[in-house]
Amino acid sequence: MTETKKRKKAREGGRMVLNIRTIGQILKAEEPVSRIQDPFSDLYGGRDAIISPPYSPLQLAQMVEISDILQQCISAMATNVDGFGYELIRPEFMKEEVTDQKEAQKEKKRLEGLFDYCNPTENFTILRQKLRVDLESTGNGYIEVVRNRGGEVSELYLLPAYTVRMTQTDKEWTPFTQRVLDPETGQYVEVSRKKKFRRYVQILSGNKKVFFKEFGDPRVISAKTGGEIQGGDAANEVLVFKIYSPYSVYGLPRWLGTLLGLIGSRKAEEINYLYFDNKTIPPLVITVSGGALTGETIDKLEDTINKQIRGTRNFHSALILEAVPHSASIIEGEKVTPVRIEVKPLTQFIQKDALFGQYRKDNSAAIRSTFRLPPLYVGKAEDYTRATAMESARVAEEQVFEPERRAFDYAINRTLLADMEINYWRFKSLGGKTSDDADIVKGMAGVKEAIPIGIILEAVADMRNVPVGDIPQELYHIPLGALMSGMAELPEWGEEATEKSVRYLMKVRERLTSYIEKRRKSEE
Repeated sequence: MTETKKRKKAREGGRMVLNIRTIGQILKAEEPVSRIQDPFSDLYGGRDAIISPPYSPLQLAQMVEISDILQQCISAMATNVDGFGYELIRPEFMKEEVTDQKEAQKEKKRLEGLFDYCNPTENFTILRQKLRVDLESTGNGYIEVVRNRGGEVSELYLLPAYTVRMTQTDKEWTPFTQRVLDPETGQYVEVSRKKKFRRYVQILSGNKKVFFKEFGDPRVISAKTGGEIQGGDAANEVLVFKIYSPYSVYGLPRWLGTLLGLIGSRKAEEINYLYFDNKTIPPLVITVSGGALTGETIDKLEDTINKQIRGTRNFHSALILEAVPHSASIIEGEKVTPVRIEVKPLTQFIQKDALFGQYRKDNSAAIRSTFRLPPLYVGKAEDYTRATAMESARVAEEQVFEPERRAFDYAINRTLLADMEINYWRFKSLGGKTSDDADIVKGMAGVKEAIPIGIILEAVADMRNVPVGDIPQELYHIPLGALMSGMAELPEWGEEATEKSVRYLMKVRERLTSYIEKRRKSEE
């Protein structure tokens, strides 16, 4: 087909069809990162109705290895979104003192036991950091939920994302009961709903498949076949996280649009690397004029270029050209042209720096921008001052990290805590410290008497970057000034930590007052 016919065909239907390779075609055209064959390749669309992902999760995960910036971006996300731990806080609607303190403490111990020892080797912070690496590398992340014989959540494990695939949703609706927290009563109520559930299947070695069911699926599903059973080897549940894609049931990594730049930067790095073993320009050349090159000299020249100036050991090897004088002139008495030797430097033709430097720099910035990370978070802080660094951290916290934490916290509270019927606590991820303590103290100093004690304790905890803890609600109604002037009294809490904290603040106030009075007298 001629080029004209191809263009005409492309314009049929009143539109121009662009001949642009898809990301999948680009990945297939590249040399495979791994020779491991997809164990699901013969199972897609079979009787198990396993859905083929748009891109190989294994190849996406291994793309991190060939990039000089992707690993830093993913590590920054894992550290700043998931790496600061968690705290258990009271729900917003619980403004009054909890009457059943014993039950509240019992719930707290249950949660701390699960999150601090979610499996024999990891706590929940370590687990969710690994989950974040999977999520940012492949667009998908999975947590296996294990229950004890009483049906309670007892352990959590990471399912490597590259080993898991989804099945089609069921054709029939399955009724199930969802626990929803009533903000008025503070208790969970059961809501009847229907859903078409799907299953998840994992292959680690060989062709042995292990099935999992969606979290909340009330049916007993076989771990071997994925079908509904009455008893036996029941499948565990799985919590699913993904970066939303509008056209795929699988999630897609946020950096996928920069794949061409990622591969291009890798090839530029390879060119620079191979330069040291394959450079063909010596630093200097020695020429001999007034003679002729012999066949032996030409052979030696080729051998020198091909072998003797390759590699770092021969980086400064010289190229020597030998010549013999011309034969005597046929004119009697004419002298033979003398042989002359010249040394000519060739350093001006040698590459002095890495090739494609600006191209690689632009690609690195493009990949980083898909995560919306400031350069500071990937180790590029040459142009930062203290002020710009603090502002970059604040913007990243506000626009990137905190929204990710809120989405994760919502998922955990809606699934795990609702299933465990936790009434008095909510899971909240801790974030990085982006505020300046000096500015906070300076801002509070002028109006400290009007600030409730609870707010002061929160500020102190934030400055120390520790969980706020359980602050009694009464302290949010007692300003510091009212307490110090005797207009308000503390409730009788015994020797609780909160009372000790307030007493400590009062002692600090007395010391400051005494210090100011001494300074005033000394100045007089």
